Amino acid sequence: MLDGSTCGGTSALTVLLGENNQVYYYPGLDTDVVRKTDFSSAGLRRILQSYQSEYGLVVLLKPSDEATYQNMVDALDELQITNTKRYALVDLNQKDEELLRHSRL
Repeated sequence: MLDGSTCGGTSALTVLLGENNQVYYYPGLDTDVVRKTDFSSAGLRRILQSYQSEYGLVVLLKPSDEATYQNMVDALDELQITNTKRYALVDLNQKDEELLRHSRL
């Protein structure tokens, strides 16, 4: 189970897809350090590249009900462009939903 920014030598990154094409991310499952970005090459792509490590990257991709199909396609494209091999599409948990509803970073 991933419980932080690294797990067994692997970097973990949680990516939330919100409404209005917004992307929120945090290392591992640590929602205390949530940041906001977008789908531009200087946005999500740069974030994915910065979290790459010699051990690899695992991305937990969590689309909200407000995210569009195009948001999911764009996120998957960025995973492909950055050569991120390990990712999982995961349902939002209650804490993620609250974060999207209340944080509006």
